[in-house]
Amino acid sequence: MKKLISSALIAGLSATAAQAAIVQVTANIAADTTWTASNEYILTDIIYVTGGTLTIEPGTIIRGEPSTGIGNFDPGALVVTAAGRINAQGTPTNPIIFTTAALDSNSDQIADGYDFFLDDNGTPSDTDDDADRVTATQTVVSGGVLQNGPFLDADPKNSPLPAAIYTGSGEFDAIATFLDESGDTVDHEFRQLWGGVIILGEAPVNTDVVAAGGLNRQFIEGLPEGSNSAFGGFNPNDNSGIFSYVSIRHGGAVIGSANEINGLTMGGVGFGTKIDHVDVYCNADDGYEWFGGTVNTKYLTSIFNNDDAFDIDEGFTGLGQFWFCLMNGDTVNGDKGGEHDGETGDGNDATFGTTYSIPRTYAVVYNATYIGNPNKATEVLRIRDNWGGEYHNSIFYGFGGSDGIEFEADGEARFALGEVLFSGNAIYNAPVANTAAAIVKMPTAGLETAFEGQFGAAPTAANVITDPAFPSMNRRAANGANPVPPVNLASANNGSGNGLGVTETSTFFTDVAYKGAFENSNAVTLWTTGWTALNKRGVLVDRGDGVSVD
Repeated sequence: MKKLISSALIAGLSATAAQAAIVQVTANIAADTTWTASNEYILTDIIYVTGGTLTIEPGTIIRGEPSTGIGNFDPGALVVTAAGRINAQGTPTNPIIFTTAALDSNSDQIADGYDFFLDDNGTPSDTDDDADRVTATQTVVSGGVLQNGPFLDADPKNSPLPAAIYTGSGEFDAIATFLDESGDTVDHEFRQLWGGVIILGEAPVNTDVVAAGGLNRQFIEGLPEGSNSAFGGFNPNDNSGIFSYVSIRHGGAVIGSANEINGLTMGGVGFGTKIDHVDVYCNADDGYEWFGGTVNTKYLTSIFNNDDAFDIDEGFTGLGQFWFCLMNGDTVNGDKGGEHDGETGDGNDATFGTTYSIPRTYAVVYNATYIGNPNKATEVLRIRDNWGGEYHNSIFYGFGGSDGIEFEADGEARFALGEVLFSGNAIYNAPVANTAAAIVKMPTAGLETAFEGQFGAAPTAANVITDPAFPSMNRRAANGANPVPPVNLASANNGSGNGLGVTETSTFFTDVAYKGAFENSNAVTLWTTGWTALNKRGVLVDRGDGVSVD
């Protein structure tokens, strides 16, 4: 039986974890560069890969600094520009880990010099009216040795930080609080402690920002406008590199006015890029966001992030399979499983750019499992801005809102055209009222009725309202989170079933005979085992039967 890592153990690790040589990265990367697992790297600012390839060895730890002070948009972050490339290939037992460089010199599990500000609509402070902001003491390194440590996240490979410190041991106990540097009371969470990772490319987007280069071009949000933040183009096969078995933790710091960074942001990333087995854990904003592009992705986790799990925008036309979202169970964190946007122009005119919104967003996702926050009013999906796409053979469970799949007024036109397709999915307690009328929300009554007709009881409905009966979904207990259904939900749909539809011709998808992101077999090791943060914490099971494979 796997054991849960306690807060006391994490604090003790500060004094015992061996440190690799520390390398502070202070300048942009313009030529081929390799980061080795024998070092730990600290991103002291927003670091851009402006040319060549950044290669990161398996097992390498990269840490980002918190912001240096109020008014400064300078957390450690990594941006692979459209002119650069990344080769980050971890392994299931030796992942590449991005985490915070925040310090904890007195082992109180509070970042040294921690100061938290909110915007002018929030509390506890009105000192800064730009956005949420976390600042903390910066690292001092001499001769490859950290002089003012240890790190708050002392041993991320073996003992990752929790999402937060709580007032008790119950699953839904409140988050504890403490006084920050300014004496303000803030929640004791481990997020927004550095930036995140941004990958940019030259695949099509449906914007036409003249300063960025015109048709099919855009600047990524939050960064200063210029060549390093521009993305998009006319090459759907563009290759930004490889990003595999990478865990991104505790990020989401503000990188620009009112702009928190996602865990992994992709802007115009092309089909030639390989992105799979990525873990985003405890981020202050979205887990993932796609701004246009054509990249296909598999085996993505979005765990305990503060906003949406999977955000799509600006003409994204990629494919996805085996996407897993698990939201925390407190009353403040987590939002939608997916916020899916498209464009606002006239897509019937065959011209590129925002004016006519070509390419039109069309994402196809198979085998997703989205488990929401039952204690917060959120939806499984919010569809707007003429989003088009498909979900098949997926499981949506445990969202606390009054609607499951919500279309805004500018989001239902593509459904009317037959360009929003759902089949073979199982949905339950998303929302709590398990009826088609509660699950579907559309402004136009006739369209709403048509979509409601696709949700119903087994075995004939295209999408079934049925309990996946997860063995356990305790987000804090040892082996408490088990997303493996005990039975094969294929039997829930006669007509829609599982596997690939007869019209699906892409060779990208793996043809599997089950719903959701995980095979319904107790004897199969989950693809999240050994490298994701929640699994290494001892909460997410190794196998469906809870048996440890370590």
